Amino acid sequence: MPDTYEIFPPESVGSSRGFVIGKHSGRHAIYNRLQSLGVELGTNGELVYSAVSKYCDSNGVISDNKLLEIAQEKLKAITESTNTIK
Repeated sequence: MPDTYEIFPPESVGSSRGFVIGKHSGRHAIYNRLQSLGVELGTNGELVYSAVSKYCDSNGVISDNKLLEIAQEKLKAITESTNTIK
């Protein structure tokens, strides 16, 4: 437990520790959050990262629901374009 900067653990008031994903978040933070939400990006991580960064530049932070929405939208577009090429 981080005793040096927390007066009490967030669990004692019904909350939890976590990181906010926003315009200063890096690729690995976004990839790890998506992975913890059950999304595997594979080789498509850069496209999703670009879309999330663009969203965060104009909105500041992003919720898990919006993060999932953007990732699913980009992955679906990639799948559709791959199927069109075949």
